[in-house]
Amino acid sequence: MTEDWQARLRHGWASLGAWQPLATALLAVLLLLLAQQTWWTANAETDPTAIWESRELSDDGEMWTFLYRETAAPQDGDTVLFRGTIEVSPHFSVMRNGTILPGEYSPMDGLVYNESLYDSTILRLDGLPILVHGNLSGEFFANEIVTVRAQMVWNTTIFVNETGKNVTLVRQGWEANPQDIQLASKVDRWFFGASIAALLLGGWASTQRFPGLRAELRSAWWLARFEAQRGLRSPRTIVLALFFTLFIVGMGWLLGDLQNDPSPLLGGVQSPDDALGQLAWFTFFVTSLAAVAVSLDAFVAERDSGTLTQLLARPLSREAIVLGKALGLWLSVGIPALGAQLLGLALMLKGGDAPTVPAVAGYLLLGQLMIFTFVLLQLCFALLARTGAEAAVYGLAVWLLMALVWPLLFLAVGYALGIDVTTAGFEQDPRYQAVVSHMGLFNPGYLYQMGVGVLTNRTLAVDFEGVSGWQVTAALALWPLLCLRLATWLFRREAR
Repeated sequence: MTEDWQARLRHGWASLGAWQPLATALLAVLLLLLAQQTWWTANAETDPTAIWESRELSDDGEMWTFLYRETAAPQDGDTVLFRGTIEVSPHFSVMRNGTILPGEYSPMDGLVYNESLYDSTILRLDGLPILVHGNLSGEFFANEIVTVRAQMVWNTTIFVNETGKNVTLVRQGWEANPQDIQLASKVDRWFFGASIAALLLGGWASTQRFPGLRAELRSAWWLARFEAQRGLRSPRTIVLALFFTLFIVGMGWLLGDLQNDPSPLLGGVQSPDDALGQLAWFTFFVTSLAAVAVSLDAFVAERDSGTLTQLLARPLSREAIVLGKALGLWLSVGIPALGAQLLGLALMLKGGDAPTVPAVAGYLLLGQLMIFTFVLLQLCFALLARTGAEAAVYGLAVWLLMALVWPLLFLAVGYALGIDVTTAGFEQDPRYQAVVSHMGLFNPGYLYQMGVGVLTNRTLAVDFEGVSGWQVTAALALWPLLCLRLATWLFRREAR
């Protein structure tokens, strides 16, 4: 049995051929990811939530005790390196005269407010409140993943409770100074950089195993230009382009106005970056339909007209044909889509404030990547289809699943996990947001919106309820690569 598995593994490895270096690089990336998780587990407390949920307040009349049961052998002065996500922007957590009431006990912060806390910040790290002796406004922001070297302290405070009695609070808490806080990306960037280097090296080594690669790329580009010119003149593409241009321009104008006039419509717009994120979703909604519609009969039409045989007779590799077709179809949709994006963005900026420059760049460039991914995805189904009608059904099913059914799957999975999706505001439940974030990685459209959201931040060390910016970046790169590889494999099978 063991020899049989070894033979299968050797056969599978040999079948990769020129892709062996890239496969090795992907394995190295997985090992680096495991090493990253191991490093953080060994060097930091990565679950502040568990500590916060273990809190216990003992009410013994005039003596209250607040402590954390999760902390082993708590000693005054113990130092722990926490790694977690900032839940609330420190700008809104600075304690000032007028924002806190001295002498009041706060169960959420686990302390009694007093004047000595003015200009200090309550940094809520995955729920765990850490008292920082300084103002962190403008230095750190919500959703950023940080490390905090906090010291455990015990202190005693006397305050007057709601019944007017003097109560002594013996409190265990965590405190830190501003210099004890750093972005987690200062460590993560080494693992991420090594992963990028491994992928680039593996990709380069694989390309060196393809003889005549430059000639193949020139052939693919020739085919792409031919396909793009034909597609841009197609009545189908023209109608689709007019449709999604009007839609994106209209939504850009509306989202610009909503920034100045908050409205229940679309849930309101809280900031320019929020408006851009919503515009990204509407862009996905219509351009993905266009990408699928243009690509749905790409190979079926070639097969029925007999031009596929002529194409295969040319001195072109199967990879060059698939890549050329995909690039050409992408250009036929991407060029008018880019114009629509720019027009919609211009109207949004005219009516409201400007988002961050990286977010704008992400909206434009990642939008093109999203269109290219949907073209490749539909090419896979077009290669599976035997007739034009079958290809149309596959295309419609793909778009309906990704654009309309996916939000219903969020609700179904949330309900299965015990989340009450019938109550008002359930979308703000962290468990539901975690479902949306994790499932979003498996949908190129939602992934596009998440990518734009990542670029509104200054670092990739951000967290979307359990999904980091690094994971979003990796998924954005893997989706088109995997779809291209699958389409190439299906076309090879088709051409046999």
